Amino acid sequence: MRITLTILTLRAGGAERDLCRVANFLAQEHSVTLVTLISPPEEKPFYPVDPAVQTLSLDLLRSWKENLGFWRRIHDLWNRVFCLLFYRRALQRLHPDVIISYLTKTNILTLLSSVGTKIPVIISKRFDARFLSYGWMLRILRSWTYRWADLIIAQTEEIAETLTKLKTPLMVIPNAVPPAPRHAQYADTVRTIVSIGRLTGQKGFPILLKAFAKVHQDFPQCRLLIYGEGEDRKMLQELIEHLGLAAWAQLPGITPDPLRALSEADLFVSATLYEGFPNALAEAMSVGLPVLTSDRPENCALVRDGENGCLFPVGNIDRLEQRMRELMTDAAQRRRLGQEAIKIAECFSLQRNRALWQEAIKRVTIGKRDSEEKA
Repeated sequence: MRITLTILTLRAGGAERDLCRVANFLAQEHSVTLVTLISPPEEKPFYPVDPAVQTLSLDLLRSWKENLGFWRRIHDLWNRVFCLLFYRRALQRLHPDVIISYLTKTNILTLLSSVGTKIPVIISKRFDARFLSYGWMLRILRSWTYRWADLIIAQTEEIAETLTKLKTPLMVIPNAVPPAPRHAQYADTVRTIVSIGRLTGQKGFPILLKAFAKVHQDFPQCRLLIYGEGEDRKMLQELIEHLGLAAWAQLPGITPDPLRALSEADLFVSATLYEGFPNALAEAMSVGLPVLTSDRPENCALVRDGENGCLFPVGNIDRLEQRMRELMTDAAQRRRLGQEAIKIAECFSLQRNRALWQEAIKRVTIGKRDSEEKA
């Protein structure tokens, strides 16, 4: 079977990493092509891609400029039309048996470009749309085109519930949480707190920094490492300096080995305001790290408060500070929570994730085959 997976870029990010993982295991049995829409050809994927996976960079924006010549200055509408036509021709050349698309803008472009091709399209919905600030045009296109999908994959039951009004077939496939190759070591003193995520408002890092500033007064040897990159880096760095934490709170950038960073920490804290599937939280649990996170439904699907981790009310700095203090002063509780957290890998195993994706592909391709036979 020929399978095309598509996304805007293959830079660092949870969706990008999951797409590469899905492409890699599908390539064991199928012919797989991984298409990026706006990455230049020379840009390499941030995450490992199996040599069996073919990669294709369409670089739509550059192609538009080269082909339209002096028309490049016309209204942006022409840009969009050209990109759709260019993408459509690429899909027709690939002629896949199924397309798997990740993230909203890619989903819309894929659904528009595949109209009339009779190629089944599976789109992956990563976030609850109520928390995303899209413009009115994108909201209309999303609501309109998502009804054309053959199947929508949601990461959580909560996200799936928001999509039922579209009347499009749905499946819930949470990300896989592979067993960690290394585990956290439980020290008597918390010296390193880690958080991981894109440096954007979604992740609630100002909340975490303000709570840490209060805690640090009584735990002066503790440091906070926030791994990731994003548009809020400058604002967060200024906040760190304003809080007097320049020597103790750091933004080391993207880590190529998050499991190692987690296994070397003493506590994982996430103040996220909303999530799709909380990858960093799941990985922290998989290495046996005690975790403290906001009580978003997506996080509560993994964390049972007081059993395998701790929760605090979303956005509540005082409660986050209190719970951080509780964990930092109780080594026995940290060890108990961490050892229970490791079991998360059993609930979200690679085997279960692969079986669900294979079922999703079978659903849309068998339906196509049956309809063609009837025709």
